[in-house]
Amino acid sequence: MSHKMMLSTLTAFCTASALFALDEFMPIAARVMQINVGVDRTSIDGVYQDSWESDGRQNENNPTSLPMQGKFGLLDKLEASMAITYLMVDSTGHTGLDRPVLALKYGDPVTGGGGFLAISLPVGFEDIMNAGNYATMTFGGMYDKNFPNVNLYSNASYSFNTEDNSKNKIDNLHFFAKPEYPLPFRAVTRNNRYLGVNLAMSYDFYFNRMTEGQSVDAGAHLFQVAPGAYYTFNKILSAEIAIPFTLAGQNQPETKTFHFELFFTLDEGLYNAL
Repeated sequence: MSHKMMLSTLTAFCTASALFALDEFMPIAARVMQINVGVDRTSIDGVYQDSWESDGRQNENNPTSLPMQGKFGLLDKLEASMAITYLMVDSTGHTGLDRPVLALKYGDPVTGGGGFLAISLPVGFEDIMNAGNYATMTFGGMYDKNFPNVNLYSNASYSFNTEDNSKNKIDNLHFFAKPEYPLPFRAVTRNNRYLGVNLAMSYDFYFNRMTEGQSVDAGAHLFQVAPGAYYTFNKILSAEIAIPFTLAGQNQPETKTFHFELFFTLDEGLYNAL
């Protein structure tokens, strides 16, 4: 794999790890704990060039990742979380733990507005894709609102990276929107369950790039969509499935991913009894 392809792939997954802690959902209730575990299997089908055309060179070392996240409602409308991802055969053919991500999120369900702050700590296995150990600070705003026939989840964020050990870095602007349509099946709603289908859309702009301490005048763009569904089994267990794939890009990898995630929500009485 070329150095350019390796760096492009690194930046995409580096940013994604931070955004996992800044998911699109409103904060959980005070004194409630939620544990999320998932799996992502990604196929890297090529790298988009300056011309916005993919070179079509498939990566033989496609990554599988196991993201894990714990959340706790500190106060009304305020949530703290920690996320970590275990990478198996990443884009450079290695395996290990990615950087832990600590985050705070505030959201008001009435207005739909909120904000978040996250820090990706510069620690992890030395031979994984983030071997340079970026320290990343991500902050932004969110807007979630339930309308009569559709639920809207959206956020925008800025991620600032420090230089890695080779004096490489790149910053990121991320925009995300996910409309979700609740399916009114009586077999679902009469049992207090929920089933919604959604289509997530995101745009990433990468800038302020440095390679070996030298500024690189080359922007990078990435457009992705992810059709998916969210299902609530009961008040404890929910699940989400999505298939993110790249629509267009510049100086970024062309990817397709299968994403599955489980959400375990425990109120104060339940997890105290465990």
